[in-house]
Amino acid sequence: PPVAALTATAAERVRMEIVQLLRLRDAEAIVRSPDRPELHYWIERCADRPDRDLRVVQVLEAFRGQSAIVYVPRRQDCQRLAGLLVAAGHVARGYHGGMAVPARTNAEEAFRYGEIDVVVATKAFGLGIDKADIAVIVHLEMPASVEDYVQESGRAARGAFAGTDPAVGHCVLLTMPGDCRIHDLFARSATPRLDQVRSLWSVLAEREHTLLPAARLAEDAGLPAGAVEDGSLALAVHHLTGAGVVRRREDVMWSGRVWIPSDVDLLLTDLERSDAELAERSRMLVERVRGVGAEEYDAELWSRRLDMSPAELEERLLDLNRRDILGLSAWRFAWQLERVTGREPDWGTIRERCRERSAVVKQLSARARGYARQHDKSCRRAYLLRYLGAGAAGTTDRCRACDACTPDIRRRWADCGVTQETLAAALPARQAALALLLECRDMNFSKESYARALASDPGPKLDDRLRQHPAFGRLSPLGLKRCRAVLDDLVRQGLAEYAERNLDGHQYETLVLTDEGRRHG
Repeated sequence: PPVAALTATAAERVRMEIVQLLRLRDAEAIVRSPDRPELHYWIERCADRPDRDLRVVQVLEAFRGQSAIVYVPRRQDCQRLAGLLVAAGHVARGYHGGMAVPARTNAEEAFRYGEIDVVVATKAFGLGIDKADIAVIVHLEMPASVEDYVQESGRAARGAFAGTDPAVGHCVLLTMPGDCRIHDLFARSATPRLDQVRSLWSVLAEREHTLLPAARLAEDAGLPAGAVEDGSLALAVHHLTGAGVVRRREDVMWSGRVWIPSDVDLLLTDLERSDAELAERSRMLVERVRGVGAEEYDAELWSRRLDMSPAELEERLLDLNRRDILGLSAWRFAWQLERVTGREPDWGTIRERCRERSAVVKQLSARARGYARQHDKSCRRAYLLRYLGAGAAGTTDRCRACDACTPDIRRRWADCGVTQETLAAALPARQAALALLLECRDMNFSKESYARALASDPGPKLDDRLRQHPAFGRLSPLGLKRCRAVLDDLVRQGLAEYAERNLDGHQYETLVLTDEGRRHG
């Protein structure tokens, strides 16, 4: 049959790989220009983290009430920046891959239908986001590849071609000295180490058939947190399938919702007229589904109660769904893997493939940093188009739609009126500090650690539990000195009290909430 391989952003090297890996004969690569003349590109140089956070608020102030996405590199940045934006009066919400599926779905729907204006998200917020009216995309830091940046920034002004406002989308990349350090983490995690592939194989080799959600498979194999989101689990499976020792079958529905329409009996009666045997089987399954007594679909639970394998159960439910006899919505799937008996991995070949993948990821990162750190006089659009091996018809290296080509045009957010002081004044400082002390009440962190967590001043010794806490950096516009003062104010207001603790013979000062503080926390 004819085969079409489609992708939004493919440099020439990737196009060649597609042809090779899919074994396409007489392949013709048809490339539409990725040039989006309605997008304007900006690179904002920031002095430090507080200045960068302020710039995010300033940019979005210039687009108040319009749809926007702020992409951040770390999950902990989601809630922190969303909190800053809420304090500044925006309707904003965080989004990352670690959130529960219903919470993520709710955020996506709320953004799609205009219930919230701004989503602060990791790259997990991507596929399926086809919203026509996004006015601005802000990147807190350059993504790990130019392809990621083009795809994410390309979500702005998608309705412009059809005449839907906004006619222009703004793509704002923020940079600061020493940023993009997370690229090193991406480079390490984007390809599994050989020992991690071995760990996965040790799990799969013990079973003829494995059916598990990706997160549980990664946990069983002892892979690091984030192995699903960053793709390293999928790559480990890819290496084993490439070695011919594992086959991956079609994924199976694992979690979701199943409901029975109110007119199901009428639907079954209609089906009976055309296929009595099928109608009877369907009626029996509907009654068994009713017997489960819950709309929430859990493949493990339902397969036990209905005495069917998850794959067989899915097939039956999908058939009823196609006939409108059952309603079905799936939001989590399990990977289905089969071990090929009598074969062992060629670890030398897998080791070489891991090295090749690591080299590719490092090269992608270097090119991405090159865009973020290019000379201010170099056209942003031309850089992106050259990278993708494309060009804009009839244009030169001067697009007149980026900050390098139009250096005299004043940024619309330059006069928005938001300063560090006005932002700091809007922050719910007392409430953020109370919440942090309440949720960490049994951990006995020092007062200084609490202040540094609130100020986003991690240092080398700040406990990971504070780094990953939703309140981390919540008061970053205040700075460390004023965060210390916020904690001292809690004591003056009778909401907290100082306490001495001992660790390995060293005394340190902490804060403990009073009964009044717990009532307010």
